[in-house]
Amino acid sequence: TEVEHWARLGRMVGGIAHQFRNPLSSIGGYAHRLRKGTSSPAGKSYLDQITGEVRRLESILERVEEYARFSAPVYRRENIRDILHSAVERVSDQARKDGIPLQIKEDPPAGDWHAFGDGDLPRKSFVHLLENSLEAVRSMPAKKRKPIQITLAEVGETLRIVISDPGE
Repeated sequence: TEVEHWARLGRMVGGIAHQFRNPLSSIGGYAHRLRKGTSSPAGKSYLDQITGEVRRLESILERVEEYARFSAPVYRRENIRDILHSAVERVSDQARKDGIPLQIKEDPPAGDWHAFGDGDLPRKSFVHLLENSLEAVRSMPAKKRKPIQITLAEVGETLRIVISDPGE
């Protein structure tokens, strides 16, 4: 049946992710230790790139695992603004560690910005967009980094949500 198929897929993906996560943790840990012991700017830059790529691969693994665990949506009345704010909160610690400001600008909507749906799905989408923005800004030299802008604005009968970053 389809349920059994997804259960098998989930177990397989979990096993593969575990096999990849162990060496990635080692690589990231060794790069972090080497960075502490080196004074070479070029060496530090290479080690920063290694740890950044390890984080990127770990994020890809999380997304693959998330896809394998995808379940049927649970519909309920959801506040779109709350969903976006919880996504921003979820990535804010990493943004702070990376020294990348997240700026939220809200034009106060006049309407009731609730929707009937599964709030976890757009929340995950917002988190992925924000993680992509963090990755784009993180790859820039520190002096060229600018904040990631998150804008909510009412446009007619629509709530517009824009996430923009200065990365490529």
